[in-house]
Amino acid sequence: MPKPSAGTKDLQSRNITLPRELDDFVGLLIAERGYANYSEVIRDAVRLLKDKEEERKQRFDIARQRAISSLQAHIDGRNPLTDKEQFIRELFDRL
Repeated sequence: MPKPSAGTKDLQSRNITLPRELDDFVGLLIAERGYANYSEVIRDAVRLLKDKEEERKQRFDIARQRAISSLQAHIDGRNPLTDKEQFIRELFDRL
């Protein structure tokens, strides 16, 4: 394993295997998008995936809070509903 340079001592080295199509795509990104090497492409891709996962968690948390709020309003009588189906429809409308 090569020695890390001074600015990269906190980086971890990994071996990955890509299908030909993805490998070709990484090569294209290097050639056309200004990436210096495969590692830069993979790091950028993982960062994007991490951001997407964080956004998904935030959307889930918002939906959960809205569901709790709707349920609490129903329990407190601020949103009286006569049947379960209507409650569920209104709950999903708020999501």
